[in-house]
Amino acid sequence: MVRLAMCFKVFKDDLPVNPGNCFCTHRRFLPKRPTTLILENSVAMFCIAALLAYVLAALLVAASPTVVIREPPINLPVSKRYSFARGMNMVQSEQARARMMREKGMAMMGDEQIESRAAVSSIPATNGVVTYTAQVTVGNNSYSLIIDTGSSNTWVGARKAYTVSNTTVKTNQTVSVSYGSGSFSGTQYLDRVSLGSSLVINNQSIGAASKAQGFNGVDGILGVGPTILTQESLSPLSSTQIPTVVDSLTSQGIIPSSILGVSFAPSTSPNQVNGQLTFGGTDSSKYTGSINYIPITSRSPSSAYWGINQSIVYGNSTANSTNILSSTAGIVDTGTTLILLATDAFKRYATATGGVPDSATGLLRLTPAQYTNLSSLFFNINGINYELTPNAQIWPRSLNVNIGGSKNFVYSIVADLGSNSGTGFDFINGFSFLERYYSVYDTKNKRVGLASTANTRSTSN
Repeated sequence: MVRLAMCFKVFKDDLPVNPGNCFCTHRRFLPKRPTTLILENSVAMFCIAALLAYVLAALLVAASPTVVIREPPINLPVSKRYSFARGMNMVQSEQARARMMREKGMAMMGDEQIESRAAVSSIPATNGVVTYTAQVTVGNNSYSLIIDTGSSNTWVGARKAYTVSNTTVKTNQTVSVSYGSGSFSGTQYLDRVSLGSSLVINNQSIGAASKAQGFNGVDGILGVGPTILTQESLSPLSSTQIPTVVDSLTSQGIIPSSILGVSFAPSTSPNQVNGQLTFGGTDSSKYTGSINYIPITSRSPSSAYWGINQSIVYGNSTANSTNILSSTAGIVDTGTTLILLATDAFKRYATATGGVPDSATGLLRLTPAQYTNLSSLFFNINGINYELTPNAQIWPRSLNVNIGGSKNFVYSIVADLGSNSGTGFDFINGFSFLERYYSVYDTKNKRVGLASTANTRSTSN
Protein backbone atom coordinates (compact mmCIF):
# COMPACT_ATOMS: atom_id res chain seq x y z
CA MET A 1 0.00 0.00 0.00
CA VAL A 2 1.34 3.41 -0.88
CA ARG A 3 0.70 6.58 1.11
CA LEU A 4 0.70 10.07 -0.40
CA ALA A 5 0.97 13.35 1.53
CA MET A 6 -1.17 16.32 0.42
CA CYS A 7 -1.27 20.12 0.74
CA PHE A 8 -4.17 22.61 0.61
CA LYS A 9 -3.66 24.90 -2.42
CA VAL A 10 -5.88 27.16 -4.53
CA PHE A 11 -1.10 23.79 -14.85
CA LYS A 12 4.34 20.62 -28.22
CA ASP A 13 2.70 18.75 -30.25
CA ASP A 14 5.92 17.68 -32.01
CA LEU A 15 6.11 14.11 -30.76
CA PRO A 16 5.28 11.20 -33.08
CA VAL A 17 2.84 8.55 -32.05
CA ASN A 18 4.91 5.64 -30.81
CA PRO A 19 4.40 2.90 -33.44
CA GLY A 20 5.92 0.33 -31.11
CA ASN A 21 2.82 0.28 -28.95
CA CYS A 22 0.66 -1.54 -31.48
CA PHE A 23 0.93 -3.54 -34.68
CA CYS A 24 -1.41 -4.55 -37.47
CA THR A 25 -2.19 -8.04 -38.76
CA HIS A 26 -4.97 -8.27 -41.31
CA ARG A 27 -6.38 -4.97 -40.02
CA ARG A 28 -6.60 -6.29 -36.46
CA PHE A 29 -4.74 -4.34 -33.84
CA LEU A 30 -3.52 -6.33 -30.86
CA PRO A 31 -1.28 -5.60 -27.89
CA LYS A 32 2.22 -7.00 -28.26
CA ARG A 33 2.46 -8.59 -24.84
CA PRO A 34 -0.58 -9.89 -22.94
CA THR A 35 1.21 -9.27 -19.63
CA THR A 36 0.90 -5.51 -20.25
CA LEU A 37 -2.52 -5.54 -21.88
CA ILE A 38 -4.07 -2.56 -20.13
CA LEU A 39 -0.99 -0.39 -20.39
CA GLU A 40 -0.46 -0.97 -24.06
CA ASN A 41 -4.17 -0.72 -24.83
CA SER A 42 -4.06 2.74 -23.27
CA VAL A 43 -1.50 3.72 -25.89
CA ALA A 44 -3.11 1.84 -28.71
CA MET A 45 -6.52 3.36 -28.25
CA PHE A 46 -4.99 6.68 -29.10
CA CYS A 47 -3.14 5.18 -32.07
CA ILE A 48 -6.27 4.27 -34.01
CA ALA A 49 -10.01 4.56 -33.56
CA ALA A 50 -10.51 1.00 -34.77
CA LEU A 51 -9.08 -0.25 -31.50
CA LEU A 52 -11.50 1.76 -29.38
CA ALA A 53 -13.98 -1.02 -28.66
CA TYR A 54 -11.17 -3.40 -27.75
CA VAL A 55 -9.54 -0.85 -25.46
CA LEU A 56 -12.77 0.02 -23.70
CA ALA A 57 -13.44 -3.64 -23.06
CA ALA A 58 -9.95 -4.05 -21.64
CA LEU A 59 -10.34 -1.05 -19.39
CA LEU A 60 -13.76 -2.03 -18.12
CA VAL A 61 -13.16 -5.71 -17.56
CA ALA A 62 -9.41 -5.41 -17.07
CA ALA A 63 -8.87 -8.60 -19.07
CA SER A 64 -6.71 -10.14 -16.48
CA PRO A 65 -3.08 -10.71 -17.22
CA THR A 66 -1.08 -12.05 -14.32
CA VAL A 67 -0.41 -9.16 -11.94
CA VAL A 68 2.54 -9.36 -9.59
CA ILE A 69 2.11 -7.14 -6.51
CA ARG A 70 5.41 -5.49 -5.70
CA GLU A 71 4.37 -3.31 -2.79
CA PRO A 72 2.06 -3.18 0.20
CA PRO A 73 -0.19 -0.06 0.35
CA ILE A 74 1.81 3.20 0.07
CA ASN A 75 1.25 6.63 1.66
CA LEU A 76 1.55 10.10 0.14
CA PRO A 77 1.42 13.27 2.32
CA VAL A 78 -0.82 16.22 1.36
CA SER A 79 -1.16 19.85 2.50
CA LYS A 80 -3.95 22.32 3.12
CA ARG A 81 -3.75 25.75 1.52
CA TYR A 82 -5.98 28.80 1.94
CA SER A 83 -6.32 31.22 -0.96
CA PHE A 84 -8.39 34.29 -0.16
CA ALA A 85 -9.48 36.86 -2.74
CA ARG A 86 -11.48 40.04 -2.42
CA GLY A 87 -15.13 39.69 -3.33
CA MET A 88 -14.94 35.89 -3.31
CA ASN A 89 -18.17 34.26 -2.14
CA MET A 90 -17.37 30.73 -1.09
CA VAL A 91 -20.97 29.52 -1.23
CA GLN A 92 -21.52 30.77 -4.78
CA SER A 93 -18.36 29.01 -5.91
CA GLU A 94 -19.42 25.78 -4.19
CA GLN A 95 -22.91 25.98 -5.69
CA ALA A 96 -21.48 26.46 -9.19
CA ARG A 97 -19.39 23.34 -8.70
CA ALA A 98 -22.41 21.41 -7.41
CA ARG A 99 -24.53 22.40 -10.44
CA MET A 100 -21.88 21.18 -12.86
CA MET A 101 -21.46 17.95 -10.92
CA ARG A 102 -25.20 17.27 -10.96
CA GLU A 103 -25.45 17.96 -14.71
CA LYS A 104 -22.36 15.90 -15.47
CA GLY A 105 -23.73 12.98 -13.47
CA MET A 106 -27.08 13.16 -15.24
CA ALA A 107 -25.36 13.09 -18.62
CA MET A 108 -23.09 10.19 -17.66
CA MET A 109 -25.96 8.11 -16.30
CA GLY A 110 -28.21 8.75 -19.30
CA ASP A 111 -30.79 10.92 -17.54
CA GLU A 112 -33.08 12.32 -20.24
CA GLN A 113 -33.83 15.42 -18.18
CA ILE A 114 -30.64 16.93 -19.60
CA GLU A 115 -31.60 19.26 -22.42
CA SER A 116 -28.21 19.41 -24.11
CA ARG A 117 -25.51 16.87 -23.37
CA ALA A 118 -23.01 18.90 -25.32
CA ALA A 119 -23.55 21.74 -22.87
CA VAL A 120 -22.73 19.65 -19.82
CA SER A 121 -19.54 17.83 -20.85
CA SER A 122 -17.95 19.25 -17.75
CA ILE A 123 -16.75 17.95 -14.42
CA PRO A 124 -16.36 19.55 -11.04
CA ALA A 125 -13.40 21.52 -9.70
CA THR A 126 -12.40 22.69 -6.27
CA ASN A 127 -13.33 26.15 -5.07
CA GLY A 128 -10.75 28.90 -4.83
CA VAL A 129 -10.69 29.35 -1.05
CA VAL A 130 -9.35 26.09 0.42
CA THR A 131 -7.86 23.06 -1.32
CA TYR A 132 -5.79 19.98 -0.57
CA THR A 133 -2.85 19.44 -2.89
CA ALA A 134 -0.04 16.94 -3.46
CA GLN A 135 3.29 17.21 -5.26
CA VAL A 136 3.21 15.01 -8.36
CA THR A 137 5.96 14.55 -10.95
CA VAL A 138 4.92 14.29 -14.59
CA GLY A 139 7.79 13.54 -16.96
CA ASN A 140 10.68 15.58 -15.57
CA ASN A 141 8.68 18.32 -13.78
CA SER A 142 6.98 18.52 -10.39
CA TYR A 143 3.48 19.97 -10.09
CA SER A 144 1.16 20.94 -7.26
CA LEU A 145 -2.15 19.19 -7.97
CA ILE A 146 -5.53 19.41 -6.26
CA ILE A 147 -6.77 16.11 -4.83
CA ASP A 148 -10.27 15.66 -6.20
CA THR A 149 -12.53 12.64 -5.70
CA GLY A 150 -15.26 14.52 -7.58
CA SER A 151 -13.46 14.44 -10.94
CA SER A 152 -11.26 11.93 -12.72
CA ASN A 153 -9.08 13.65 -15.32
CA THR A 154 -5.51 14.29 -14.23
CA TRP A 155 -3.95 17.33 -15.86
CA VAL A 156 -1.26 19.98 -15.48
CA GLY A 157 -0.45 23.39 -16.94
CA ALA A 158 -2.65 25.87 -15.06
CA ARG A 159 0.44 27.58 -13.64
CA LYS A 160 3.58 25.69 -14.70
CA ALA A 161 3.48 24.54 -18.31
CA TYR A 162 3.80 20.91 -19.28
CA THR A 163 7.00 20.07 -21.15
CA VAL A 164 7.53 17.01 -23.31
CA SER A 165 10.34 14.61 -22.47
CA ASN A 166 11.72 11.26 -23.58
CA THR A 167 8.89 9.56 -21.64
CA THR A 168 6.13 11.47 -23.46
CA VAL A 169 3.92 9.74 -26.02
CA LYS A 170 1.65 11.74 -28.29
CA THR A 171 -1.98 10.56 -28.56
CA ASN A 172 -3.41 12.80 -31.31
CA GLN A 173 -6.23 13.68 -28.90
CA THR A 174 -7.30 17.01 -27.48
CA VAL A 175 -8.89 17.30 -24.06
CA SER A 176 -11.33 19.80 -22.64
CA VAL A 177 -13.07 19.90 -19.26
CA SER A 178 -15.38 22.59 -17.85
CA TYR A 179 -15.72 23.05 -14.11
CA GLY A 180 -18.27 25.03 -12.15
CA SER A 181 -15.54 27.50 -11.15
CA GLY A 182 -13.07 27.05 -13.99
CA SER A 183 -12.03 25.06 -17.05
CA PHE A 184 -9.08 23.80 -18.99
CA SER A 185 -8.36 22.65 -22.54
CA GLY A 186 -5.27 21.34 -24.24
CA THR A 187 -3.58 18.19 -25.53
CA GLN A 188 -3.71 14.67 -24.15
CA TYR A 189 -0.43 12.78 -23.72
CA LEU A 190 0.80 9.58 -22.13
CA ASP A 191 3.68 10.11 -19.72
CA ARG A 192 5.42 8.80 -16.65
CA VAL A 193 3.75 9.98 -13.44
CA SER A 194 5.42 9.72 -10.05
CA LEU A 195 3.48 10.09 -6.80
CA GLY A 196 6.55 9.10 -4.82
CA SER A 197 9.55 6.79 -5.10
CA SER A 198 7.34 3.69 -4.87
CA LEU A 199 4.49 5.05 -6.97
CA VAL A 200 5.73 5.45 -10.54
CA ILE A 201 3.18 4.95 -13.32
CA ASN A 202 4.27 4.44 -16.93
CA ASN A 203 2.14 5.71 -19.82
CA GLN A 204 -0.43 7.44 -17.63
CA SER A 205 -2.91 9.56 -19.57
CA ILE A 206 -2.26 13.24 -18.78
CA GLY A 207 -3.91 16.45 -19.96
CA ALA A 208 -1.51 19.30 -20.82
CA ALA A 209 -3.41 22.57 -20.56
CA SER A 210 -2.82 25.24 -23.19
CA LYS A 211 -5.61 27.26 -21.59
CA ALA A 212 -6.88 27.15 -18.01
CA GLN A 213 -8.95 29.51 -15.88
CA GLY A 214 -10.30 29.50 -12.35
CA PHE A 215 -7.29 27.80 -10.73
CA ASN A 216 -5.28 29.97 -8.39
CA GLY A 217 -1.90 28.86 -7.08
CA VAL A 218 -2.03 25.28 -8.36
CA ASP A 219 -0.87 23.49 -11.49
CA GLY A 220 -3.87 21.25 -12.09
CA ILE A 221 -5.87 18.35 -10.72
CA LEU A 222 -5.16 14.78 -9.64
CA GLY A 223 -8.54 13.25 -10.44
CA VAL A 224 -9.38 10.19 -8.32
CA GLY A 225 -13.12 9.96 -8.95
CA PRO A 226 -14.88 7.14 -10.82
CA THR A 227 -13.49 6.51 -14.31
CA ILE A 228 -16.82 7.22 -16.02
CA LEU A 229 -16.36 10.93 -15.31
CA THR A 230 -13.57 11.11 -17.93
CA GLN A 231 -16.01 10.29 -20.69
CA GLU A 232 -16.74 13.10 -23.18
CA SER A 233 -13.49 14.88 -22.30
CA LEU A 234 -11.41 13.70 -25.30
CA SER A 235 -11.72 14.57 -28.97
CA PRO A 236 -12.19 12.89 -31.39
CA LEU A 237 -12.55 9.76 -29.21
CA SER A 238 -15.19 11.37 -27.01
CA SER A 239 -16.74 8.11 -25.78
CA THR A 240 -13.42 6.84 -24.44
CA GLN A 241 -12.95 6.53 -20.70
CA ILE A 242 -9.45 7.42 -19.49
CA PRO A 243 -7.82 5.22 -16.83
CA THR A 244 -7.33 7.18 -13.59
CA VAL A 245 -4.08 7.02 -11.62
CA VAL A 246 -5.71 4.48 -9.29
CA ASP A 247 -6.71 2.34 -12.29
CA SER A 248 -3.15 2.46 -13.62
CA LEU A 249 -1.49 1.77 -10.27
CA THR A 250 -3.65 -1.32 -9.94
CA SER A 251 -3.31 -2.62 -13.50
CA GLN A 252 0.47 -2.18 -13.45
CA GLY A 253 0.74 -4.16 -10.21
CA ILE A 254 2.09 -1.27 -8.17
CA ILE A 255 -0.65 -1.48 -5.54
CA PRO A 256 -2.55 -4.60 -4.45
CA SER A 257 -6.06 -3.25 -4.96
CA SER A 258 -7.93 -0.25 -6.36
CA ILE A 259 -8.49 1.36 -2.97
CA LEU A 260 -7.73 4.93 -1.92
CA GLY A 261 -7.67 5.91 1.76
CA VAL A 262 -7.94 9.62 2.61
CA SER A 263 -6.98 11.24 5.90
CA PHE A 264 -7.58 14.96 6.50
CA ALA A 265 -7.37 16.96 9.73
CA PRO A 266 -8.78 20.34 10.83
CA SER A 267 -6.24 23.18 10.79
CA THR A 268 -6.10 26.96 10.84
CA SER A 269 -2.58 27.36 9.43
CA PRO A 270 -2.03 27.74 5.66
CA ASN A 271 0.19 25.34 3.70
CA GLN A 272 0.26 22.83 6.51
CA VAL A 273 0.92 19.18 5.71
CA ASN A 274 -2.02 17.66 7.53
CA GLY A 275 -3.37 15.02 5.22
CA GLN A 276 -2.44 11.71 3.66
CA LEU A 277 -3.49 9.58 0.73
CA THR A 278 -3.02 5.82 0.98
CA PHE A 279 -2.95 3.94 -2.32
CA GLY A 280 -3.86 0.26 -2.35
CA GLY A 281 -5.39 0.03 1.11
CA THR A 282 -5.91 1.92 4.36
CA ASP A 283 -3.70 3.25 7.17
CA SER A 284 -4.97 2.02 10.53
CA SER A 285 -2.96 4.71 12.36
CA LYS A 286 -5.25 7.36 10.87
CA TYR A 287 -8.58 6.13 12.26
CA THR A 288 -10.11 4.62 15.36
CA GLY A 289 -12.43 1.64 15.62
CA SER A 290 -13.48 -0.06 12.39
CA ILE A 291 -14.25 1.17 8.89
CA ASN A 292 -17.93 0.98 7.96
CA TYR A 293 -18.53 0.46 4.24
CA ILE A 294 -21.44 1.93 2.30
CA PRO A 295 -22.44 0.73 -1.19
CA ILE A 296 -22.50 3.32 -3.93
CA THR A 297 -26.06 4.59 -4.28
CA SER A 298 -28.15 3.40 -7.21
CA ARG A 299 -29.83 6.81 -7.46
CA SER A 300 -28.77 8.97 -10.41
CA PRO A 301 -26.95 11.32 -10.76
CA SER A 302 -25.10 10.67 -7.48
CA SER A 303 -24.37 7.13 -8.67
CA ALA A 304 -21.83 8.53 -11.15
CA TYR A 305 -19.69 9.75 -8.24
CA TRP A 306 -18.73 8.43 -4.82
CA GLY A 307 -22.42 8.62 -4.01
CA ILE A 308 -24.13 7.37 -0.87
CA ASN A 309 -27.53 7.52 0.84
CA GLN A 310 -27.92 9.33 4.15
CA SER A 311 -30.38 11.16 6.39
CA ILE A 312 -29.57 14.03 8.78
CA VAL A 313 -31.00 14.93 12.18
CA TYR A 314 -30.19 18.00 14.29
CA GLY A 315 -30.20 17.53 18.06
CA ASN A 316 -28.90 15.10 20.67
CA SER A 317 -32.19 13.66 21.91
CA THR A 318 -35.33 12.31 20.31
CA ALA A 319 -37.51 14.85 22.12
CA ASN A 320 -35.50 17.88 20.99
CA SER A 321 -34.27 16.71 17.60
CA THR A 322 -35.22 18.14 14.20
CA ASN A 323 -35.33 16.11 11.01
CA ILE A 324 -33.16 18.03 8.55
CA LEU A 325 -32.96 15.67 5.59
CA SER A 326 -34.83 12.41 5.01
CA SER A 327 -32.91 9.51 3.51
CA THR A 328 -31.73 10.49 0.05
CA ALA A 329 -28.75 10.35 -2.30
CA GLY A 330 -25.75 12.65 -2.46
CA ILE A 331 -21.97 12.42 -2.64
CA VAL A 332 -18.74 12.46 -0.65
CA ASP A 333 -16.25 14.88 -2.22
CA THR A 334 -12.74 16.05 -1.31
CA GLY A 335 -13.01 18.88 -3.85
CA THR A 336 -15.82 20.65 -1.98
CA THR A 337 -14.99 22.69 1.13
CA LEU A 338 -18.41 22.97 2.79
CA ILE A 339 -21.21 20.59 3.66
CA LEU A 340 -23.93 21.45 1.16
CA LEU A 341 -27.56 20.51 1.84
CA ALA A 342 -30.59 20.75 -0.44
CA THR A 343 -32.26 24.16 -0.06
CA ASP A 344 -35.28 22.87 1.85
CA ALA A 345 -33.02 20.93 4.26
CA PHE A 346 -30.73 23.92 4.71
CA LYS A 347 -33.69 26.11 5.63
CA ARG A 348 -34.65 23.63 8.35
CA TYR A 349 -31.07 23.71 9.64
CA ALA A 350 -31.04 27.53 9.65
CA THR A 351 -34.31 27.63 11.60
CA ALA A 352 -33.05 25.08 14.12
CA THR A 353 -29.79 26.97 14.75
CA GLY A 354 -31.22 30.50 14.58
CA GLY A 355 -28.55 31.52 12.11
CA VAL A 356 -29.09 34.13 9.39
CA PRO A 357 -27.50 34.43 5.92
CA ASP A 358 -24.44 36.67 5.86
CA SER A 359 -24.20 38.79 2.71
CA ALA A 360 -20.43 39.24 2.94
CA THR A 361 -19.43 35.57 3.18
CA GLY A 362 -22.51 33.77 1.88
CA LEU A 363 -22.36 31.56 4.98
CA LEU A 364 -24.90 31.17 7.77
CA ARG A 365 -23.99 33.60 10.58
CA LEU A 366 -24.41 32.79 14.27
CA THR A 367 -23.98 34.93 17.35
CA PRO A 368 -21.64 33.63 20.09
CA ALA A 369 -24.74 32.86 22.19
CA GLN A 370 -26.29 30.84 19.36
CA TYR A 371 -23.06 28.91 18.95
CA THR A 372 -23.06 28.10 22.66
CA ASN A 373 -26.50 26.55 22.25
CA LEU A 374 -25.66 24.74 19.00
CA SER A 375 -26.45 21.02 18.94
CA SER A 376 -24.74 18.25 17.03
CA LEU A 377 -25.75 17.08 13.56
CA PHE A 378 -26.14 13.34 13.08
CA PHE A 379 -25.57 11.84 9.62
CA ASN A 380 -27.18 8.40 9.46
CA ILE A 381 -25.30 6.46 6.79
CA ASN A 382 -26.01 2.77 6.23
CA GLY A 383 -27.39 2.45 9.77
CA ILE A 384 -24.46 4.19 11.49
CA ASN A 385 -24.69 7.67 13.06
CA TYR A 386 -21.79 10.02 12.29
CA GLU A 387 -21.83 12.98 14.65
CA LEU A 388 -20.77 16.45 13.55
CA THR A 389 -20.19 18.33 16.79
CA PRO A 390 -20.95 22.06 17.16
CA ASN A 391 -17.26 22.91 16.68
CA ALA A 392 -17.11 20.78 13.53
CA GLN A 393 -20.01 22.81 12.07
CA ILE A 394 -18.19 26.16 12.06
CA TRP A 395 -15.56 27.91 10.00
CA PRO A 396 -12.21 28.39 11.86
CA ARG A 397 -12.88 31.57 13.86
CA SER A 398 -9.29 32.79 13.52
CA LEU A 399 -9.89 33.02 9.76
CA ASN A 400 -13.23 34.88 9.83
CA VAL A 401 -11.71 38.12 8.58
CA ASN A 402 -9.99 36.32 5.70
CA ILE A 403 -13.34 35.41 4.14
CA GLY A 404 -14.85 38.85 4.68
CA GLY A 405 -16.49 38.00 7.98
CA SER A 406 -16.32 39.53 11.44
CA LYS A 407 -14.39 38.27 14.45
CA ASN A 408 -17.52 38.96 16.51
CA PHE A 409 -19.58 36.24 14.81
CA VAL A 410 -19.44 32.52 14.14
CA TYR A 411 -19.99 31.14 10.62
CA SER A 412 -21.41 27.72 9.80
CA ILE A 413 -19.79 25.46 7.20
CA VAL A 414 -23.22 23.94 6.48
CA ALA A 415 -24.55 25.76 3.42
CA ASP A 416 -27.25 25.79 0.76
CA LEU A 417 -26.72 23.41 -2.18
CA GLY A 418 -28.83 25.69 -4.38
CA SER A 419 -31.61 23.23 -5.28
CA ASN A 420 -34.40 21.46 -3.40
CA SER A 421 -34.24 17.79 -2.44
CA GLY A 422 -35.60 15.10 -4.74
CA THR A 423 -33.08 15.46 -7.57
CA GLY A 424 -30.96 12.44 -6.63
CA PHE A 425 -28.15 14.85 -5.76
CA ASP A 426 -29.30 16.31 -2.45
CA PHE A 427 -26.11 16.83 -0.45
CA ILE A 428 -22.33 17.02 -0.68
CA ASN A 429 -20.25 15.95 2.30
CA GLY A 430 -17.16 18.06 1.57
CA PHE A 431 -13.85 18.00 3.35
CA SER A 432 -15.27 19.92 6.32
CA PHE A 433 -16.97 16.56 7.01
CA LEU A 434 -13.98 14.50 5.86
CA GLU A 435 -11.62 16.30 8.23
CA ARG A 436 -13.57 14.60 11.01
CA TYR A 437 -13.83 11.12 9.46
CA TYR A 438 -11.39 8.88 7.61
CA SER A 439 -12.71 7.96 4.16
CA VAL A 440 -12.04 5.08 1.78
CA TYR A 441 -12.83 4.87 -1.95
CA ASP A 442 -13.02 1.27 -3.17
CA THR A 443 -13.32 1.13 -6.97
CA LYS A 444 -13.56 -2.65 -7.40
CA ASN A 445 -16.25 -3.17 -4.78
CA LYS A 446 -18.10 0.07 -5.58
CA ARG A 447 -18.27 1.33 -2.03
CA VAL A 448 -17.20 4.14 0.28
CA GLY A 449 -15.80 3.55 3.76
CA LEU A 450 -15.97 5.87 6.79
CA ALA A 451 -14.35 5.66 10.23
CA SER A 452 -13.95 7.90 13.27
CA THR A 453 -10.60 9.58 13.92
CA ALA A 454 -8.83 11.42 16.71
CA ASN A 455 -10.22 14.61 15.12
CA THR A 456 -13.88 13.60 15.14
CA ARG A 457 -14.52 15.61 18.31
CA SER A 458 -11.69 18.11 17.97
CA THR A 459 -12.41 21.72 19.06
CA SER A 460 -9.75 23.34 16.87
CA ASN A 461 -12.20 25.67 15.11
